[in-house]
Order: sequence, then C-alpha cells, then structure tokens
Amino acid sequence: MTSEVLRSVGLSPHGIDYLGGSDANMLNAKGIPSVNLGIGAQNPHGDDEFILLEDLFKTEEIADQIISRSASLR
Repeated sequence: MTSEVLRSVGLSPHGIDYLGGSDANMLNAKGIPSVNLGIGAQNPHGDDEFILLEDLFKTEEIADQIISRSASLR
C-alpha cells in the first residue's frame, strides 16, 4: 500500500536498507512489518536542519492517504 500511495502523490518509491535506530527497524526486529518514510529533511540532525514547505505539504498528503486507506481496510 505504501508504494501505491507514494506513486499516487507523484513520487517514485525506491526502498533502501537503513540500519539506523529508527522505530521501524525496532518494530521489524520484533516481527512487526514496518517502513520508515523520509520527510524531506535537509541536513538531518545538524544544527542547520530544515525542510522545504513543499516537502512538508507532500508529507502531509502522504500521511493523509495512508491513514485514509488504512481506515478503509478495517
């Protein structure tokens, strides 16, 4: 479903292996399938970290679609 949502908002999803300390990695380690979605942050964890407004709005659109589609599956 996540790839479908990303395509529906005009993005081209491509997964990568990420070994950082994300919540998704912790959940996956416990057998709960999860994905970690980036939000477009620039210079993450730096003292000059920022996000472009267009990326923030796109993140909201993605979250809205995932929530809406998940609710309809219940």
